[in-house]
Amino acid sequence: MARVLVKTAGFEIGEIKASTATTLPGWICCDGKSIGNTGSGADFEGTLYQTLYNFLWALPGLSVTAGEPFQISSAKGADALSDWTANKIITIDFRTYKFLKQKGASDNMGTPQSDALQGHGHTVRTNTSSGSFAGIKAGNGSTSFNKIADPAWGQALGWAGQYIDAGFGAVRVDSETRPKNVAINYFIKF
Repeated sequence: MARVLVKTAGFEIGEIKASTATTLPGWICCDGKSIGNTGSGADFEGTLYQTLYNFLWALPGLSVTAGEPFQISSAKGADALSDWTANKIITIDFRTYKFLKQKGASDNMGTPQSDALQGHGHTVRTNTSSGSFAGIKAGNGSTSFNKIADPAWGQALGWAGQYIDAGFGAVRVDSETRPKNVAINYFIKF
């Protein structure tokens, strides 16, 4: 089935739009909402959403895998109409994707988020028994490391944490690597 965009009110069904609004008439927020046939149990049910359903069904990225932006409730059938009739729902969820930061439940709209590097660590190996190395800094800024015995390499010097250098400022470390961004909602036209 070819993906055909249908225009309605100047927008194409399936078009994605970013907005600071929390709801937009004629649009569905991409925050885990689902669409499906009447009686399917979807958040948005009925023939009003069938054209969008058909459009999303034809996407190569439609998956049964949780966490994907477009997810069908069970394996795709022969065609969109069969799955619509079988009450399979499609969930639209951009919350884990970082185009701009998808507004989460605890975020205020327009709230900026600083950039960050994902926290990580390194092990420095040497076969010297000295615990001090010029040019190498530990997370606390010192050049002294805790020695860990390693028979294959002599001494393994463990290192983990933030590298702080007054010339560049503090490193922002988090559970992800991300650019500076702002909380915003994404909507899809139905």
